[in-house]
Amino acid sequence: VYEKERKQFFYYDDFLWSNYFEAIENNKDSQIVRFIDRISQDKNKVFILTSRTNILKQGILCSDKFMINKIDKNEFLLEIWKFRNIDKAHILYNHMWHSHLSEDYIEELYKDKRYMQIILHKNFNPRIISFITDNDRLINTSSEEYWKFVKDKLDNPSDIWEHTFSRQSDEFIRNLVSLIVFNWWNCEGNLLKNAFRKIIEIEKVPNFTNTSKRFDDIVKLSIKYYINRNVYKNSKKIYYTLFNPSISDFIINKYNKDQEKLINIYQ
Repeated sequence: VYEKERKQFFYYDDFLWSNYFEAIENNKDSQIVRFIDRISQDKNKVFILTSRTNILKQGILCSDKFMINKIDKNEFLLEIWKFRNIDKAHILYNHMWHSHLSEDYIEELYKDKRYMQIILHKNFNPRIISFITDNDRLINTSSEEYWKFVKDKLDNPSDIWEHTFSRQSDEFIRNLVSLIVFNWWNCEGNLLKNAFRKIIEIEKVPNFTNTSKRFDDIVKLSIKYYINRNVYKNSKKIYYTLFNPSISDFIINKYNKDQEKLINIYQ
């Protein structure tokens, strides 16, 4: 489809897929890098690739080609909390339009302008919107129960975070994020570093990969997806906070009955 003389726009959605190792093992990274190099030399072409932040960061660390070619140098981060309400409304409307939801379900969202509660909700996220408008997930949910289903998923989006947190992240990342959650979402850098080293030592967490599991490397993997890194000008101290408040609800519900884990966190 590449034509030298034409103005062209190329769009590659979720280019590392949810399984970045599979993409890299199949030499997909070298193909992508070669195409990026080709596009960068042609003023008639634009190439946009999308990825979730956690997948992109792990892909870069695992791929020499991505690292050498600095694939993230033109990164543009879309932060949900910066979206305007009208942007969120468009996202919700598009998912409703393409969802194949029957009219009686859609009517539940229009009733008393309930859609505004979704748009203004602190946990608003396109993946949650996709989840709550997925017709296949509503087989056992009647239209009368639909609004309760929507509210439950927004208030406690455990189904959304379960795959990302439990399967796409290793125990090093899970420990780092959990320490911040159980420190009231805000943790001073040195305190977090010492706590991280201690819990890894207590749990004897093994490293089954060839990548580094030092504190700084785990922070890099987690920033802009799970956590924020903030530097206070007056004290020059570093503080880590949660990137998305909904992760806190999920982690608290996940570990609130895990006595051993809570003991390890609070030691």
